[in-house]
Amino acid sequence: MKNYFERLQVIADDRIAIDDCYALASEMLGTHQDKKGRIERIFCSRIEEGLMDGLSYTAILINVREGLFELFQRRLV
Repeated sequence: MKNYFERLQVIADDRIAIDDCYALASEMLGTHQDKKGRIERIFCSRIEEGLMDGLSYTAILINVREGLFELFQRRLV
């Protein structure tokens, strides 16, 4: 798991600290609470949205990828 966080840091071109990478991973997995107390569940929410909309598996994966990209961009700002 540590290697995964180090890769995230390399991808971010060392613009974020390792703590931010841990926070990012927590948000992706749904174990993070934002400032308003909401739990960010990128994987679960994007998959649920795709299933409810009747999307194909490929479209669901694209939807998850877009959600992760948006989350990662918010972390870099």
